[in-house]
Amino acid sequence: MGAVCTVAWSRSQADTPQEKQAISAPTTHHQIYRVIDGSTIELENGEEVTLCGVDASEDKKLKREATQNLQKLIDAAGGKVIVAEHDRDQHDRIVGEVFVPIPNSQEEKLLNYEQVRAGLLDEDKQTSNQCLNGAVLADARSLAQAERKGIWQQWKN
Repeated sequence: MGAVCTVAWSRSQADTPQEKQAISAPTTHHQIYRVIDGSTIELENGEEVTLCGVDASEDKKLKREATQNLQKLIDAAGGKVIVAEHDRDQHDRIVGEVFVPIPNSQEEKLLNYEQVRAGLLDEDKQTSNQCLNGAVLADARSLAQAERKGIWQQWKN
């Protein structure tokens, strides 16, 4: 059931040299049932998983975009996800990192990173250090800010 999955950042995922490489984590493989919102999914077994180390915008348009982007990323992987559970929240949801396999590759994408990198979620600085790969979320945030993506479109330095 559990396996160790190493995330190798391909050039398309690591845009700059200062990005840190994600580390390996014990994982379980699942089929997705549905995307609930931009930071929460439901697995085929009924368990809900919320992405650790991220914070969702309250803006309705950005919420919709985040949900659509997460769905697109998962659909591209055939609905298969790899979950690294770190904790449970007050609603007994899994709090963790979610990866999707990259088709025709031995690599995976870290969805927590992808959503922050797209500017659709923000790094939650108070909880990102609890994620095994939380350090890459700060890099994703910085890149999204520099490119004024999503929540950073109106941001001023």
